[in-house]
Amino acid sequence: MAIKKPSGNKSRSYSRGVKSGPSEVAEGIAATFRPEVEKRETRKATLDFDKSVYRALKLHAVNKDVYIRDLVDEYVRAGLVRDGVSVPGEE
Repeated sequence: MAIKKPSGNKSRSYSRGVKSGPSEVAEGIAATFRPEVEKRETRKATLDFDKSVYRALKLHAVNKDVYIRDLVDEYVRAGLVRDGVSVPGEE
C-alpha cells in the first residue's frame, strides 16, 4: 500500500484553537523558567548526602525557588568565609 503525500500548499496548524501572537507565546514561555543568574566558570563534584539531609536541602531549594547546586554553592562559600578561607569574589 502506497502512502499518499498531502496535496497542495496547505499548512498544518497544531494549536488547539488558541490564537496568540509570537510575543504572547514568548512571554508565556519566559514566565515558566527561572531568571538566568550570572554565568561563572564551574567544576562538577559528586556529593553523597544522608537521605534526610538531601530531602531537607531539596525542599529548602524549592521553597527559595533556586537550584540545589546554587544553594549548596551559597552554603559552602559561607562556610569557607566563616572559617577564614579566602574565596575569590567574596568580600
